[in-house]
Amino acid sequence: MNTVSPLKTRFTSLIGVELPFANAGMGPFARAPLAAAVSNAGGLGTLGAPQWPIEELVGLIDETRSLTDRPIAMNIICEFHGPDVIEAVIATGIAAIATGWGDPAPIVEAAHGGGVKVMHRCVSADEAADAAAAGVDLIIAQGRDAGGHTGELPGMGLLPAVVDAAAGVPVLYAGGVGDGRGLLAALALGAEGAILGTRFVASEEAYANDAYKTGLVKATETDSVDTYLYGQREWPGAPTRALRNSTLRAYEAEAEPRTPVLDRPLEVVATRHLPGGDVEIPRYYLDAPLPEDEGDLEGMAMYAGTSVGTVKDIAPVAVIVERLMREADDAWLRLAGLRG
Repeated sequence: MNTVSPLKTRFTSLIGVELPFANAGMGPFARAPLAAAVSNAGGLGTLGAPQWPIEELVGLIDETRSLTDRPIAMNIICEFHGPDVIEAVIATGIAAIATGWGDPAPIVEAAHGGGVKVMHRCVSADEAADAAAAGVDLIIAQGRDAGGHTGELPGMGLLPAVVDAAAGVPVLYAGGVGDGRGLLAALALGAEGAILGTRFVASEEAYANDAYKTGLVKATETDSVDTYLYGQREWPGAPTRALRNSTLRAYEAEAEPRTPVLDRPLEVVATRHLPGGDVEIPRYYLDAPLPEDEGDLEGMAMYAGTSVGTVKDIAPVAVIVERLMREADDAWLRLAGLRG
């Protein structure tokens, strides 16, 4: 149960949560334990949706509901998840779906027919205006500061522009928010809440390899870099932000002209041990380290936003949320004191 005071915004009222934040729906890392813990702490717990069979995604929602009776959401990537997946997720009666990387218009009517809210990721004011016209319930402004598959513009300039273009649709902000100060800053710039990713990867409940979590704790803000190096085979053209590691340093040290990633022979850096057999993970691939991975994990993509410098430990979600809201309170009191 949440132990800090509720903070009401249009987001909290619309979704039915106590606190104005959600965790990012981070692919395979945001599974039932993380989403349920975030919801139980007062925010909106969001599930990642890897490209699994429909029954497994529905099972993921069912598992989360066995751990919480509060609202939950699922992340949907329009480029990867077809209408059959979206229909199945809507049919579960989930509170919301967080869409992105595509047009939300074909999804909105079906979602609303099932009583499901649509939160759409936008990386520009023009995208926000289009999403508002399509009838989405919430707009997510994702800045270049975000880890993983990220935005295009720095958040400080993007967020006010998106709020102005949203035509009154509530806006959430994602990108570089790792503590309560960042949450308050997003609210001050017109957002109704914030989405945190990197901070929640370094939680006890996140489904990430300990080497990845420890790497986040050790990193500083200068270790987070934007790059097109990872995932060019699986998701070409998608910008990413990740920790500077041996793979990136070696690539940067090469003389120009560098051999394009797609022209390089596959070099296996890790093995993923799955019930159906082992899977080899080559260098430059999209995958970040999961608990079942072994090998040169440091050489894999370790996605992290610019907020990584605020990550000082691996903690339970409940502790992270308690700190988050107290930091926001402290920041608010500091600002209020300036008026004196």
